[in-house]
Amino acid sequence: MTEEALDDDPTRGTRYYRGLSHAAIDRPAGTAALASVVLVLGLFFIERLSVNLLPEIEFPMVTITVNYPGVAPEVMEEQVTRVLERALAATEGLTNLSSRASEGRTNVNLTFEHGTDLDIAMQNAARLLETARQQLPRDIDPPRLRKWDPGEWAVWQAGLSSTSRSPLEVRDWIDQRLLPQLQTIDGIATVEAIGGQIREIEIILDQERLRSYGLTLTLVAQQLAQENVNIAAGNITSEQFDVMARTDGRFRSAADMAQILLTIPGSDRRIRLSEVAEVRDGFREERVFVRLNDMPATQLSVFKLPGANTVAVVDAVQATMERLERSGFIPSDITWQKTRDGAHFVRGSIDAVTTAALTGATLAMLVVLTFLGSFRKAFIIGLSIPFAILATFVLMGWSGLSLNVISLGGLALGVGLLLDNAIVMLENLSRHQTRLGKTPERAAHEGADEVISAITAGTLTNLAAVLPFLLVTGFAALIFRELILTISFAVLASLVVALTLVPMLSAQLGRIRFRSGLDRSAPYRWFNAGMERFAGGYARLLRHLLRWRWLVMLAVVGL
Repeated sequence: MTEEALDDDPTRGTRYYRGLSHAAIDRPAGTAALASVVLVLGLFFIERLSVNLLPEIEFPMVTITVNYPGVAPEVMEEQVTRVLERALAATEGLTNLSSRASEGRTNVNLTFEHGTDLDIAMQNAARLLETARQQLPRDIDPPRLRKWDPGEWAVWQAGLSSTSRSPLEVRDWIDQRLLPQLQTIDGIATVEAIGGQIREIEIILDQERLRSYGLTLTLVAQQLAQENVNIAAGNITSEQFDVMARTDGRFRSAADMAQILLTIPGSDRRIRLSEVAEVRDGFREERVFVRLNDMPATQLSVFKLPGANTVAVVDAVQATMERLERSGFIPSDITWQKTRDGAHFVRGSIDAVTTAALTGATLAMLVVLTFLGSFRKAFIIGLSIPFAILATFVLMGWSGLSLNVISLGGLALGVGLLLDNAIVMLENLSRHQTRLGKTPERAAHEGADEVISAITAGTLTNLAAVLPFLLVTGFAALIFRELILTISFAVLASLVVALTLVPMLSAQLGRIRFRSGLDRSAPYRWFNAGMERFAGGYARLLRHLLRWRWLVMLAVVGL
């Protein structure tokens, strides 16, 4: 059979065509099955993608925090900060060491080269920190070593106050009752209470009486620590039971502390603590003041674990607080009000992307409807957009990406790219079917053949423009990696949809005999006539420009 005979052969299609588009056209059931798989996987990953405000960034920094309550910044720097700096400066792979000392607190930041395994770096830092602890004051709080997380901020905050309870009682109830309830929620790293009054037992010593008995502050502190313990008292056995016993020696009230017997140095005489000191059951000096609606309050801050879903954590905390309020666990005289919702920005970003996608799909359908005069072709475009977005979600899930303002921004940019390939493919298929009078299947085959290389080249060009940004190093690479990957996934998904789903649907829906008659309506004919006049004028202008092409090139260079 000659080439001319092949062109006129109406049975040409499955026997001679090869390639992805032709396989999708010839096997519509298989294409529909694969599309349904993408649909199910996309819906599956939408529910399981981590939703956060920012990407999970592992910045190569380790932070050591040490608390020494009541110590001046100068003393912190001399006794703590410099000791830690000298010891931690030998950490392997360290590129920068910085510190900050304030009243009762110091932070030492260790920065490493990008690509450093932070788990190994933390082990090396912990080994040196353990050595340095021998040179630190004994009454200092244990140092805390952790990875630096730029997203480490409270995802949920609320203020609690009461008109009948004192700030001390409110803070004590929060610490003893409410915090344990919230710390059991999945995805929560810690829950902190700030502000209010914290219960504190004050021992106000009479210096003159201490000196008269030969006692010092150190001796009093040591004897108090020795008395405030529970000691095992062995076993009490009988014929029926074997019970472990212990002496309950921990203080239960300020009155218990006042009755402690202090041993006077150099003698067997003992005196009560109340003889040389006044013991008060009071509260710690307030250094942080929190007010809610012009009333003293306590701020409750919830921090999530790295990688946890911000929206899920916030919703769980909110639901738990409402449940505790309904059940009566939260007393009626304690009111709470949410002051920060970290999921608000995430929800806003998701809603914005959803609105952009729906708006883009609607406008694309209207444009196709206006230019091609076919409801079924507009339906094909409207169907290809959500499938491409769902395919993007599948690739994001397999790559371990999360939904955040960066990745959603990439998806928003990719929504426009999703339309280009599908519209180019559909317009060429429509031209073969309506203007050249070919059958829907043959128009799909031959129309796809003409634009496959152009669509593929255009998509690869877009990828070539963004993928090199993945080679960028430094902090920018950590932030924009998800942006570049999301755009790349969206572009690839649009290419696959344009080469498979669009020609398959065009061939199948083209067999339907029913016609809406939109292409024969007066508005469409007027619009089409105007477009033809515009195309004719452009063709004449192009011929003139080609005749004076050197002048045109000089004008462009001049501009």
